[in-house]
Amino acid sequence: MRRRQFLIDGLTLCTGLIALPSVSSAFDTKQNDAILSAIKIGDRFALCKLENNSPPQLLELPGRAHQVLFNPNKSMVVAVARRPQTYLTIADAYSLEKLVQIESPKNTHFFGHACFSRDGNLLFTTEQNFETGEGLIGIRDVRDEFRLLQHHASHGIGPHELATLHKLDYLVVANGGIRTHPNTGRKKLNIDSMHPNLSYIDVASGELIEQRSLSRKHHQLSIRHIDVNKQDVVVFGSQQQGRIHTQGSCIGKTQLGEELRLATQLPDKQANTSNYVGSIRFESSGRYFAASDPRAGLISFWDSETMTLVNQLRSHDVCGISPSNLAFVTSSGAGKINGYSLNQSTGKFVKQWSELIQDKGSLISFDNHLS
Repeated sequence: MRRRQFLIDGLTLCTGLIALPSVSSAFDTKQNDAILSAIKIGDRFALCKLENNSPPQLLELPGRAHQVLFNPNKSMVVAVARRPQTYLTIADAYSLEKLVQIESPKNTHFFGHACFSRDGNLLFTTEQNFETGEGLIGIRDVRDEFRLLQHHASHGIGPHELATLHKLDYLVVANGGIRTHPNTGRKKLNIDSMHPNLSYIDVASGELIEQRSLSRKHHQLSIRHIDVNKQDVVVFGSQQQGRIHTQGSCIGKTQLGEELRLATQLPDKQANTSNYVGSIRFESSGRYFAASDPRAGLISFWDSETMTLVNQLRSHDVCGISPSNLAFVTSSGAGKINGYSLNQSTGKFVKQWSELIQDKGSLISFDNHLS
């Protein structure tokens, strides 16, 4: 494969590019076992691609990105700007050569997340009209340089992560309920009155199929991150706003036709958690999922069938999660990439390997999500 490397000041790894002896063989992506993330080096931002036994590839970005996603049908990757920025950068998945960069329409910004349609021909982005506060879903044509086709309402305020269902042509959207405006940066403007929800939306028409909310006492539990398994079970991770509660969970489960169900089994040492989920992902079998709490430095592993905690492990500033078969790779703002897999004899997830990634002695800071 011919590669063009967009390196920033000769990026090096302190122990060599990550060798994944116990986990890499389990990766089942179509991306040559690559890991993708937005990163920060010093005061610069980049899209980073790591592969086994190859030097890292970087593409410098105009600002901080949040999620980087891969389109296996079109051999391209997309970096989505973090709120309240306005850019999408699209690059070749193999060379990381920039293909196109687009801006959100006037008076709108991105929320850092996107997903592709099942055939890879459409890109869906969460956005906000910051003059009205309306949450939006942008629909873009991948085959026509990501031309904006239309907007659907997200049916809530502050849409964050979204995903497509596998069995129906619906989107599921986490409307976090928080209103912001670029004039006030990232300040949250409606904490006292926020009303988060999870909405199922028809892709073609934008019709609201179903909407679910938590009870009134949980109205400050901002539903932010979701993942969907092949049975269309949805797990969600929330972030507590306002006063921090010491009882209750920020992790839950639902599916179409069912209420939102918060996990009732709390992690050990609940007082040491921060009521903040930075990322949540199913492993590829669809039974287990992992959730990160970067503020508390915890990665927790759950059984989705019983909604019970399998175990949790300490990991400083952990946030990004990339799944495999009964395994996960995580990243942190402190430059660590860790690999975890299920120990079949104990039924617990264990750390199999860890790598610290540096640039000439300076740590690389991975952003919140890993693909």
